[in-house]
Amino acid sequence: MFRSGVAAALLAACGSSPGMDPGDPGAGTDAAHPDTTIVETDRGAQRYTGQLAMTSTVRFGGSPYCEYSVTLRSIVLDVTLHPTRGLTTMSIADTVDEAIVGTCPFPPAADSRQFFAFQGAQAANAAGAFVPTMQGQPSNSPMTEATVLVTPRTETVVDASVRWERTDQGPPLKWVVTTSSPVALQRVTCEMNDLYCLGTSTLGSLHRCSDGLHLVEVNRCPSGCAPSQSPPGQHVDEACN
Repeated sequence: MFRSGVAAALLAACGSSPGMDPGDPGAGTDAAHPDTTIVETDRGAQRYTGQLAMTSTVRFGGSPYCEYSVTLRSIVLDVTLHPTRGLTTMSIADTVDEAIVGTCPFPPAADSRQFFAFQGAQAANAAGAFVPTMQGQPSNSPMTEATVLVTPRTETVVDASVRWERTDQGPPLKWVVTTSSPVALQRVTCEMNDLYCLGTSTLGSLHRCSDGLHLVEVNRCPSGCAPSQSPPGQHVDEACN
């Protein structure tokens, strides 16, 4: 479905118990009138997103190989936090950009887009931070492991620190790249009743926006999320592959 603009966040809690009939002979007794206070229902998780243009550049290689450098660019981070289930989804996308240091007859690897995802329920550690186990997409090149630390800062901002380690080569071709400082992820709104697929093209889950701010999971996507078709300024329901 198409909608323009952003839905307002609805944060009102549910109300209190219904009144008792004064004519009821059991009025005022706990046995006849148990507590019927309405408890606020689970409205879902809140979503936080952020971007980083590039990491610092790291050199690798050297004798007996050529010397190269690697920089990760166009980094996109996406997290959902649930009040009782903790961190429920996370995805990372980045582009690996290699270059030659000095001269070398062997060219660097071509730029490659990488994707990592987490789906589940990750509880916070003793420090109140989350360390989800990220799953790399099989097509990632080079093979890389991503380790993340997500720390809530305020109700509207969480910080994410990421460490990438190349795993298909040993020294001196192995490299480790980190964010030099935490990336601030801002809470984002959603279009009420619209569907959002969170994850990658190989691992994801489908969520419905319940009130303009919270996302409720409605389905897992064993084959990941389909490409989003939303035009600028509008949102189209997303789907599983």
